[in-house]
Parts: sequence; structure tokens; C-alpha cells
Amino acid sequence: MHTDYFKCGIKHVKIFRFSQYKNPIESEVDDQLPSLKSAVKKHLGHNVRRIDRFTQLALIGASDCKGTVNFPNNTGVIMASNFGSLGNTFNVLSSMFQCSSSPSPYEFIHTVSNAASYYLARELALTSHNLFISQQQATLQACLKLAEIDIDCFNLNAILIGQVNEVGLPFRVHRERVGMNASQVLSESSYWFLLANRLDNEKSVADVVLNREGADAQALNVQIKSELNQMKQPFNLTARLDEEFCCGLQNSFVDGLDCGQSQINDMESSSEVLFDFLQSDEFDVLVVVERVNQYKWSALVICMTDALRRGIN
Repeated sequence: MHTDYFKCGIKHVKIFRFSQYKNPIESEVDDQLPSLKSAVKKHLGHNVRRIDRFTQLALIGASDCKGTVNFPNNTGVIMASNFGSLGNTFNVLSSMFQCSSSPSPYEFIHTVSNAASYYLARELALTSHNLFISQQQATLQACLKLAEIDIDCFNLNAILIGQVNEVGLPFRVHRERVGMNASQVLSESSYWFLLANRLDNEKSVADVVLNREGADAQALNVQIKSELNQMKQPFNLTARLDEEFCCGLQNSFVDGLDCGQSQINDMESSSEVLFDFLQSDEFDVLVVVERVNQYKWSALVICMTDALRRGIN
């Protein structure tokens, strides 16, 4: 793993639990979103007052990652989103600039998206580090990088990371914002993963073998191939790749992979791809390459722990 920029010996972090909540928008006729209050009560066992939709999505998804087993002591939270609390922010801006009125304290405080992280920590009894990331590219990779640092350099027992995305109104404008056409179904989502180096009485599901950010295509190509070449064959690999990354290498990267499934320029987020990989028993290794900026990409290589135990690495 690439560690020369940081001195505290970061190890491969492991994934122990994972969960998702996905809310497809079935009808866009009235430009209204369905209420989530009953879903919050179902997942938490009680109502939570004075929270916005973004916080509701976070609580629903993260509570499933807890399940019936409490989180370890000294568990931190890293929450991320492409756009944060859209609905509440738009309401505040509309009050200020269209109606010339002041927002309520409740509305104003929720424009700061890390307010959702506070409610998450409170409801799930998490008392360690609490961070929020607003980032549109390589969001999952950024969460994983900070989680690795927190676990290995600040001695946290575990980190709960999540990516939450809310749909904003009107739907037509949100489609333009996220680059989706009218034939594609809008969805709100909340994906969560519990990470640690080890947990007592609990087996890991997968290992993050490589998490590299901000590299050019050629360097990333070499590093990914190096990690894969260290694995003993055979293994089943699935990949979610950026189209321009592949084109820049004249598709030599894809051609060089013994890949059972390759998705290029797919609309799914990296968190959704990771969740689907962990839930499936079809593949041993996941490779994700995502654009960071015009010239740089990020890469993830994640291996199922059972595959590692079988000796593919």
C-alpha cells in the first residue's frame, strides 16, 4: 500500500459490517418526496424530532449496520455526501432571497451537513472522532483514507463510514445536477461500512488491499497490476472503471484483466458498487477506478476475506 506520505505505518483496514438504504423515487408527478418518518421509527424503534431528510437517510442506513450488536467502544464516524442536505439548504435560501425572511434556527443549523453526524453519534452511542466530508469525486476513497489514519494513528477501535445522498427538488433540476436523463430512476441512498483492523468475536468480510488517490493513469495502472499480480490465481474479479482512464491507456488495462465483469462509466456510486460486491458471493476481488480531477484518478482494490483465507494472496 502507498504509505510514503505518512509516517505511522498504515495497515490494510478490514470491513466487518455493511448496510444500505435505497429509496427509489417511484413517482415524480407532484414533485414531492415520500415521508421518511415511519422508516426512521421502524429502524430506530422511536421517533427522532426536529431532524431534516438528510439526517433521516443517514440514521436509517447506519442503524442497519449496527443490527443487534452494539458498535465497539471507541468507534468513530466518517460521513460523506456529494451535495449534503439539499432540501433544507434550498428552503433556507428560498426564505432569505425569495421571501426576504430569516430562516428558523432549526433550518439554519441543518444547512451545516455535519449536524447529521451529531444525530448519528447520539442515536448510535458513538463517542469518538466525528468527521463529515463533502466531495463529489472519489467520495468513498476519501472516507477510507481517513478511516485508515484514524484507526492506525489515533488508535480507534473501529470507524463507521457512510455515504448519504439526498434527492433535491424540483426533480428536473436534480437530474441536471447529477447528469441523469429522464429514463433513469432517481434514488436516495445511505451506504455504511464498519471498518477495523480486528474485532473480538467478529470475522471480517473483506480487506482493503489498495486505496490510492491522486495518481496519473500510468502510475495507477502499474500499481493496480502489481497488487493483482501478487495474488495467486485463480480468482474472480469484477471492476468498475472510469471510461477516460481506460481510453487513456488504449484499453490495455481492461484487456490485461482476467475480469468476469467490467463496468465502465456506470452511474452507480463507488459505495453502491462496494455494497453489491460484498453482498454477492460471485466475485473475490473488486477494482474501482474513479476520476479525482482532469488529470488524476483514484483506485481501490478490495478482496473478500474468505478468498484471502483460501490463499489467493
